[in-house]
Amino acid sequence: MLIMPMSPSVKKVAACLGAVSLILFSKLHAQVLSDVRFSELPGDRFEVRMQFDALPAEPTGYTIEQPARIVLDFSGVENQLSERKFPLSFENAKSAVVLSSADRTRLILNLSQLASYSTRVDGDVFVVEVGSKQGESYLAASSSTVDKLATELNEHQSSITGIDFRRGLDGEGKIIVDLSDPSVDINVEQKGGSIDIEFIGAQLPAALRRNLDVADFATPVSIVRADYDGRKTTLSVDAVGQYDYLAYQADNTYVISVKPLTEAEAEEKKARFSFVGEKLSLNFQSIEVRSVLQLIADFTELNLVASDTVSGSITLRLDNVPWDQALDLVLKTKGLDKRQIGNVLMVAPAAEIAERERQEIETKRQLQELAPLVTEYIRVRYASAAELFKLFDDEGGEGGGGEGGDTSASIVSGVSYKHLKLPTKRIE
Repeated sequence: MLIMPMSPSVKKVAACLGAVSLILFSKLHAQVLSDVRFSELPGDRFEVRMQFDALPAEPTGYTIEQPARIVLDFSGVENQLSERKFPLSFENAKSAVVLSSADRTRLILNLSQLASYSTRVDGDVFVVEVGSKQGESYLAASSSTVDKLATELNEHQSSITGIDFRRGLDGEGKIIVDLSDPSVDINVEQKGGSIDIEFIGAQLPAALRRNLDVADFATPVSIVRADYDGRKTTLSVDAVGQYDYLAYQADNTYVISVKPLTEAEAEEKKARFSFVGEKLSLNFQSIEVRSVLQLIADFTELNLVASDTVSGSITLRLDNVPWDQALDLVLKTKGLDKRQIGNVLMVAPAAEIAERERQEIETKRQLQELAPLVTEYIRVRYASAAELFKLFDDEGGEGGGGEGGDTSASIVSGVSYKHLKLPTKRIE
C-alpha cells in the first residue's frame, strides 16, 4: 500500500473541513431550552420547570444578596424561547429573565429577599425550587464565598463606616459620618424642612440603613434617615423651626451641623435671601426672552407690559427656584429691569427705565417752578402787633422793620401761611 504525503495546502483544507464538521456536530447535538414554566408551592415557595430536548449538564450558579438574585448558567444550551423576561406575582418573586450567548443560557430569578433553593431532574425537565429547606445547606456552604466577594468589593469601593449624632454646646445637632475614602463625591441640597446629603458611589452597610429618632436631644434635628440605592448613599435630615446648617469635612469625617436661629438671626437670613415667591422649574434651550417673561406672568397671574426694545434669546435651566428669583436672573442676564404697579409688571431695558424716571422727576420739578404765585390779602382784627411781629421773627428773623412793611408770612388764628404778602397799610 502506497501512502502519498499531503501538501501543506491540502492539510489546511482538511483542517478547515474538520473544524466545520466539529461545529456542525456541536450544533446538532447542543441541548435546546424549549419551554419554561413557573408555579407556586405551599409555604411561600415556588418552582421553575425548564423543558430541554435532552438533559443538560449540571448548571453553575451563584446568589446575590443586594439586590436579591439567584443566577444559574447552563453551558452548551441554546435558548429558543420567544420571550426573555417573565413577570412573577409570587410572595417572594419579582421576575425571571432568560438570557443566552454563544455557548450558554442564563436564568436569573429576581427576588424580594434572598432565599434558599434546590434543583432536581424530572426526565428532560430541570426543576428549580426556591424557598426549599434542602437549599439551606447550599446557602451555608456558599455564604463564605459571598462574604469573601463582598469583602473584596468593599476593599475597592468607598463606603460609610459609621453614622453618629451629637448635641453641640450651642444647641446645634451634629450628624457625624465616617468615610472609608475621604475623596468620595458629596452633594448637599436643602429642600423645605429637609437637608439631603448624597455620597456618590459610597456603599452603606445594612446595619446602618436605619432611621435615627433624635428629637429628645432638643436640637432642630428630629429624624436622620440613611438609605442606599445601589449607586449612592443618601442621608435625609429632617429639621424643624428656624435653623441654618453648615457642612464640612476633615479627613475621613464628614459633619453636618444644624444650628437653631434666634429671631434676629432668622430675620437677617431672610433679608439676605429676599425671594419668597412660589417655586417653579424652567428648562429651555435658546428661548425668546419675551416668551420666558410671558411664562412667568402666566405662572404668577400678573399682567405683563414689555417694551418693544425687549428682545433676544436665553438658555436657562432652573430647578425648583422662587419665581421672583427666576425673573431677577432673567432680567439681570439680559440687562433689563422691572417696575410693578399693582398686578401689572412692566419690563424694559434698565437704561430706558432710568431715563423715563428721570424725565418724570424733571417734569414734576418744572411743574412746581411754573406754578403761578398766589397773593392773598388778609385783614387782621383785634390782634396784638407785638405778638404778630414775634411770629414773623420765628419764621426767619425778619419783619421787625416797622409798620406796613412787607413780609413773607401772615398769621390768622395762629396758623402760618407762607409765600403770602400782607397789605402795606396800617394794621388796625
